[in-house]
Amino acid sequence: MTAIGIAVALMSCEGKQGAPGATGPQGPAGTNGLNGNANVLTQTWNIPSWNNNGSIYYVNLSDINVTSAIQSMGTVEAFLSTDAGTTWRALPFTQYVSGSSNYFMDYYTTVGNVQITWTQNSPGLGSDPNTYYSATCQIKDVCIAGSIMKQHPKTNWKDYGQVQAILEAQKANNN
Repeated sequence: MTAIGIAVALMSCEGKQGAPGATGPQGPAGTNGLNGNANVLTQTWNIPSWNNNGSIYYVNLSDINVTSAIQSMGTVEAFLSTDAGTTWRALPFTQYVSGSSNYFMDYYTTVGNVQITWTQNSPGLGSDPNTYYSATCQIKDVCIAGSIMKQHPKTNWKDYGQVQAILEAQKANNN
């Protein structure tokens, strides 16, 4: 009788524990997080000086946002500004100089790093980008998750204006 009484008493308790798999009431709302977007991350650097190995100028930019997932399923885009961030030019590009020389700016990514390179196709090393543009160059890299690329299939990821529009729209959604 005692075992049956305990079982009946336990089954008649209310509010302590629901049936397995039952959904309980909604809990209180959490605090708001920081505004931003974990799927499109940007970082901007001022490049006061460039390394040079005798044939190219380069700079290595350490960015923890360049993950193996971004490398394999998303993309990293890089942009150059020579006017303090007013305009951004997509890399890679070729800068034609009168005569027979061209400058080429490109970038390469590995997990955790973006390397920007600047080369000239004519004899001699030429100038570093800061000297050539008479300004401290700024580089912006944009790490874009594959899921965002799928959500915006018509976006030209080489056009910083289009990338910025997505960043601003997602920032507004996080407010």
